[in-house]
Amino acid sequence: MPTYCYRTSDGELVERSFRIGKAPRCVRLEDGRIAERSFRDELPTHVRGDTWPRKSQAMGVHLSQIDSETKRLGSMGIPTQFDDKTGAAILESPRHEKKLREALGLVPIE
Repeated sequence: MPTYCYRTSDGELVERSFRIGKAPRCVRLEDGRIAERSFRDELPTHVRGDTWPRKSQAMGVHLSQIDSETKRLGSMGIPTQFDDKTGAAILESPRHEKKLREALGLVPIE
């Protein structure tokens, strides 16, 4: 059976196997959280593009803030992961970068 990708609102990626054509839009995890199907995560890396995901120190946090900021951004509908060694924000796409930038009150330099 093929494997399908799902993401929780806090950004955790999980995989589940279903028969072709039977994969649901959402799955409930063992801890009760809901994960939505992520077609992007199912694409081969070369199709998604080489520049995403990428990391941003400017939008990153101190290591002690990773858990609280992950929860805060997840509750805002912007699931974001941070590098556990540097605290850099992991940007998944241009849209994710824009939403995170707006939530943090940052504007691009032009």
